Amino acid sequence: MIACSNLTEWRPNVFLHEEPISVYGMTVSRRMTIIRLSSGKLWVHSPNSLTAELKEQLATIGDVAYIISPNKMHQKALEDYQICFPAAQLFLPSGFPEMRPDLDYHSLLGPNAPSEWRDEIQQTVVRGNIFFTEVVFFHQPSRSLLVTDLIENLGREHTTGVSRWALKVFGGYGEPIAAPEHRMYTLNSKAFLSSIERILEWDFSSIILAHGAVLESETQDHLKRVAQNVASRAESRWRVTRLLLTVLSRFQCMPYQARAMKAKQQNKRMQSID
Repeated sequence: MIACSNLTEWRPNVFLHEEPISVYGMTVSRRMTIIRLSSGKLWVHSPNSLTAELKEQLATIGDVAYIISPNKMHQKALEDYQICFPAAQLFLPSGFPEMRPDLDYHSLLGPNAPSEWRDEIQQTVVRGNIFFTEVVFFHQPSRSLLVTDLIENLGREHTTGVSRWALKVFGGYGEPIAAPEHRMYTLNSKAFLSSIERILEWDFSSIILAHGAVLESETQDHLKRVAQNVASRAESRWRVTRLLLTVLSRFQCMPYQARAMKAKQQNKRMQSID
């Protein structure tokens, strides 16, 4: 059983929160990272469910100012945060607005950090993937790299029995590895490795993962091994396999788009009633 954790200060001004989620029928943990900037404003990375308890905990550490969705798979509770923190700005990766037209966002996340946080947090875009782009961040004061699905490190504490069995069969249990979306849909190895080279220029000593145990040793080596595995898969794929994966990636987005359009239509109906 994966328990929902309290908001804890992992490093000065870096707070972590975990909760269980269901992905492809498997239960794994997901981690939200909150950084308190020098201004006192809160920068929220990959938001978890906004429970009453979490809302109270957030209020004790600062004001939520920036809500970050690092890739389009991490979209849970974004609407709740926008409603609860109407003054906060939502930042999305490219490709996300097309999938979630119901969300009002401030700006797209690009390869360079915006003025709101560039003095403390750097960022870059991981390219080469036909399904999504993931934005990776580097918090300079704590020397922490923040990744979402680029690396997972799922062990016993972050999985359930059935999930462990599935991960052992298909890969991804007990060692750092890229999420299936990176392993499957990264087809341009050159663009992908170029993104990794940019990340390796940063002097990070820890890697905070959205899924699994935080990495605090041999961090650059872990990233290099994971990246090489992804690139090798991309380079070895046949042309017909690439075509099939391209089609599959489009189908995988459809459920999200359908839910988004339904939510948008419901909002319009509510507004017309008002």
